[in-house]
Amino acid sequence: MSGSKKVRAACVLGGVVVLLLIACANAWAWPWGKNAEGKNSYKLEEVMKSPSAFLGQTVVFRCRFAMMGNLFKNFNTRFNHSEHANFAVWPMSAHLWEKSDRRNVLPTLYIDKSIAKSFRSLRDCSRYDVLEITGSVVNTYAGLPWIMVESICGVPSDDPNLSETTVRHIRQGLDLLQGNNYQMSAQHFELAFSTGIPSDCKPFVMTKLAIAQKGAKNYTRAVEMLQKALKLAGHDTDILMELAECQLLKGDYDGAIKTGDKLVSLTAEYPQIHAIMGEAYGKLGKTDKALEQCDLAATTPKLDPAQKAMAEVRRARVLTQSARYKDAILAYAEAIGPQSPLGAEPWLRKEIGGLYESRFDATSQVKLLDDAAREYGNANTLSGNSDPEGLYLAARVALKRGKAEGGAVQEQELAKAKELAERCLTVDGEYTQGKLLMGQILLAGGNIEEAEKIFVGLTGAGSEALNALGEALEKAGKDDKARGVYEKVLAEEPENAKALERHAELCLKLGDTAAALGSYVKLAGLDKNDLSLQMKIGKLFFDAEDFKKSLPYLAEAAKSPGVQGEAAGLLLGRASALVGEERDAEDAFRAVLAGNGGNVEAQVRLSLILCDRGVKLPEALELAQKAYAGNEKSTMHADALAWACSCNGDTAKAQELYANIPADKRGRIIWYHAGANLLAMGKFDEARDALNKAIEPLAEGEIKAVAEIISERARKLLSRLSRAKAEAEREAVRQAREVARQQKIQEREATKREAGEKQALDETVTTTPAAIAIDEAADKGIIVGENSALKIEELKIEPVQAEPVAAKPETAVEAEPVAVKTEPAMVKAEIVAETLATAGESVVIVDVDIPGVIDGDEEISALSGKEKVHVNQVRNLPAPKLTKDAGEESEAIVIEHAEPAAKTEAHLPQNAEIATFRAEIEQIQKAVATLKEDNAPAALPKSEETALPQRMPVEPAPVAEQTPAAPVKAEPAAKKIEPRKEDDGALPDWAL
Repeated sequence: MSGSKKVRAACVLGGVVVLLLIACANAWAWPWGKNAEGKNSYKLEEVMKSPSAFLGQTVVFRCRFAMMGNLFKNFNTRFNHSEHANFAVWPMSAHLWEKSDRRNVLPTLYIDKSIAKSFRSLRDCSRYDVLEITGSVVNTYAGLPWIMVESICGVPSDDPNLSETTVRHIRQGLDLLQGNNYQMSAQHFELAFSTGIPSDCKPFVMTKLAIAQKGAKNYTRAVEMLQKALKLAGHDTDILMELAECQLLKGDYDGAIKTGDKLVSLTAEYPQIHAIMGEAYGKLGKTDKALEQCDLAATTPKLDPAQKAMAEVRRARVLTQSARYKDAILAYAEAIGPQSPLGAEPWLRKEIGGLYESRFDATSQVKLLDDAAREYGNANTLSGNSDPEGLYLAARVALKRGKAEGGAVQEQELAKAKELAERCLTVDGEYTQGKLLMGQILLAGGNIEEAEKIFVGLTGAGSEALNALGEALEKAGKDDKARGVYEKVLAEEPENAKALERHAELCLKLGDTAAALGSYVKLAGLDKNDLSLQMKIGKLFFDAEDFKKSLPYLAEAAKSPGVQGEAAGLLLGRASALVGEERDAEDAFRAVLAGNGGNVEAQVRLSLILCDRGVKLPEALELAQKAYAGNEKSTMHADALAWACSCNGDTAKAQELYANIPADKRGRIIWYHAGANLLAMGKFDEARDALNKAIEPLAEGEIKAVAEIISERARKLLSRLSRAKAEAEREAVRQAREVARQQKIQEREATKREAGEKQALDETVTTTPAAIAIDEAADKGIIVGENSALKIEELKIEPVQAEPVAAKPETAVEAEPVAVKTEPAMVKAEIVAETLATAGESVVIVDVDIPGVIDGDEEISALSGKEKVHVNQVRNLPAPKLTKDAGEESEAIVIEHAEPAAKTEAHLPQNAEIATFRAEIEQIQKAVATLKEDNAPAALPKSEETALPQRMPVEPAPVAEQTPAAPVKAEPAAKKIEPRKEDDGALPDWAL
């Protein structure tokens, strides 16, 4: 055998065992440079690459032991079998799991057999042991360095050494990964770790395990492995590239961007990282930044066709995320173009089909299902109809097409879906998704029992199977069981969107609104952008009369465009008003009108809110008029306009509008508004009837909170109504009295002009200060005494015998008798009262404010020819009171008691002023005595008697006998009364 043949034979011998590819270059820590003995340390692969450069040099290197050899004959070297031992090694960086690297063995190492110790160490070596060798390059032949080994020593380490079992698992894992069998590949890599892997090999195996986990969509495990690999390998750019993509798939978009920035800072050799970063930015909603990164990736010349196509795929994903679907379709078209190596990738066709299918789910356009079916069909063709997922997707689209037209399921499409599902299960009988779809197809075809059997058999397969079972039970009418299934799913997966949605809908159907709301609220927390769901929750809370909880959901739903936003805004306004936030309610209704100025309901409700607040009433009237125009038959619009008119003061117009609303169509609010308007008009009885309607018991279907608010307002108006009615009656009496007073004044003036003598007497009586004070007190219904003022409240009528009142000589005051010409049986009440008054005694004046009693200034008639009217004197009574007791034979008025009244300015003077007052009284007594002799009372004609009011004014009754006070000489009436010192020059109160 020639020398070259022997070399080839040795190389073949070194490649008997096949290992897998991937080197762990620079993975182990060996201090290259000068060793402790001053010898140069090198990597074995450097010596093997340029052996001539090291000829004659001593080198130190580390390697892995491969096997003992037998290369001696005809190689033109000094090595021979009798003196030397031959062996082979691999460089530390050799990819021993690759066939090529395993064959890259160095078989030309020789050691002198005389070095017994080293030889024994060599004989004890196992394959893959790490050795440190010192030797000289003594020859180069066949491109190989021939090394004379001077010493061999093992390298102690805590790391496990490679073994054939480890290498075999790694090799099998790589083969399965190449065939896209990710689950099995990951299992073999995990087994390799369990047998023990040296630290310098771990980064490689961890990276491959991460790639397998990524293919199996276990992104969390993939990221974990890559992060561990980076700690061992440092800033390995390959690992960084894989890590960024896995972080993107995991949903850690910020982490992907951070890793990408780190990779870009290290090297520009990975332009595809920009596409990954672009997709991450797109997921974060930063569309401009995302497209910028995608453009950066697509325009770099360093991208190969596959990378460029992948950059277009990522751009399409960004455009899809930003809802630019047409642009996304164009980007996908670029990715699968004629020159693109990705055009034959089934996964890309499935991704494009998924875009069309998702657009159908959002828009219900059947054409999109046709496009999805086409792309799924292409994917199945490219995979040779051997991909269970592709067949499942095609069957799913066929099922959707069968349901898309509405009504009954199309039998043709249903049959096609069933055929594709069967083919899917033929390819993989344990494909869970295929089984689930088959059950759904049976369910759609009405075969509920068979579908239920399939779903029951899959309950251990996860939540999707349980959800399908719940749907089957719902269709079978087993609502309680279906609810239990959904609750079982939620116990394991509280955020399962499908289970939450179906559970909420089912609870609503079963009447459990609280449970439905609980599931809907959790569902809304998963997708805060679903404004339709926000609207549903807000309305459910509103219908449950939990208005405060409805507010945040309705506020979000009000942001929706179009009809949904308007409906949410109206509910938001109503809920705000019902919790007492009337300003927020006004804002909500104004927001609705800002979007749609013709929204009649918003106009009506805003008008009512403004009226309730009592602000911007002209605007409220204008809004109500707009809403009423063209909607005259609507009771709500008529009520709004009537209430606006009433609040603006046009109660007559409001009453006209309310009169046109039939009683059977009036709700509680209309009765309340109508009652308030009637109250404002002074129609108290009608107002009371209307307001009583507003406080009736809660009617079926009526909102309890609204009823409570309106009823409370109505009750307040009812309490005000009684007071308003009494006030109106008092005002009417006051006005009538004022008219009567004015008439009496005019009559008095006429009488004074006609009867000069009586006029003189009146002047004498009324021009004195005391007379003026008593007269004013009489007008106010005040009983004037020495230190008190008493007010008449009730009167008792009974006949009394008239007795003349004689003037007492000891109190008499000389005065000219005054002749008063009067009608028979007539006497001035004020004169009688003043005549009966004496110093230190009380005087009773008839209360002019009591209905039915004639003013004290009027002339009082005797009731019969023999009877006279007297005013009893009230004296020393702590709590006097006047009573009335009318009967057929008891018609005269007697004052028995009087209640204390507030002190007035009409108090009698004291001290020096008493003398003047008594002098005036004496004059009056004389005048009255004369009148009583000349004018005896006469009976009234029957006709005049019946014309008298029911409650007659009083004549003064005889005064009970009293011990007169010591006489005091009175000052002349015309004499000016000096003011008291304590009044500081002011006139006494009674004289004001």
